[in-house]
Amino acid sequence: MNETKVNGPLTATYEAVWQRIVGYVEKGLALSEQETRTLARLPVAKYVAAIPYAARCRNPDRLAVMLVSLFVVEIRGGSPFDTRPSDQNGSLERIEPYFAPLYQAGGDAQLIDKAKYILGMKTFSHWIEEPAGHPSGLDFTIPRAELKVLAEALPGSDLLDSILTVEDGLINTWSAPPK
Repeated sequence: MNETKVNGPLTATYEAVWQRIVGYVEKGLALSEQETRTLARLPVAKYVAAIPYAARCRNPDRLAVMLVSLFVVEIRGGSPFDTRPSDQNGSLERIEPYFAPLYQAGGDAQLIDKAKYILGMKTFSHWIEEPAGHPSGLDFTIPRAELKVLAEALPGSDLLDSILTVEDGLINTWSAPPK
C-alpha cells in the first residue's frame, strides 16, 4: 500500500485502499456477500477507515482494518457498548477506545479529535431522533451542539471531508446510500 500517496490529497487513490480494507475485513470476519456489499457502501465505515491515513498514523492500513472490524462487530451486536454507566452519560467515553490507538500511532491529534467529534455528533443525532435506542433518557441536543463547535474549530482534511463533513454529523444516517 502506497502510504505516501494515500496520505496526500488523494480521494481517488483512497477508493482503491478502501476496497482493499473491505476485502480484509470480509475475509477476517467471514462476512456474507450482502454484508460485504453493504460495508463497502457505508460512509461511516469508510470514514472510520480513512482516519489513520488522514491523520498520518504509523501503519494506517492495520489501524484501518482494526477500526472497521470493531465497527462491524458493533453493528452486528457483538460488543459491550451501552453496558457501562459511561456509555449512557452523554460523553465520548463510549467511543474513546476507537481513537486511543490512533493517538498512540503518532496521528495528528487535531484531525483525530475532529473525526471523533463528528462521529460523536452522529451518535448523538441517532439518540436524538430515536430516543428509544438509548435507555438513559438524556437529551443529546446540547452535547451534540457542543461537539459541533469543537469540530468546526479544528482544521479539516480533504480526505475525511470528502466522506463526511461536520454537517453530516447532524444527520442520523448510519446506513448505506441507495444504489
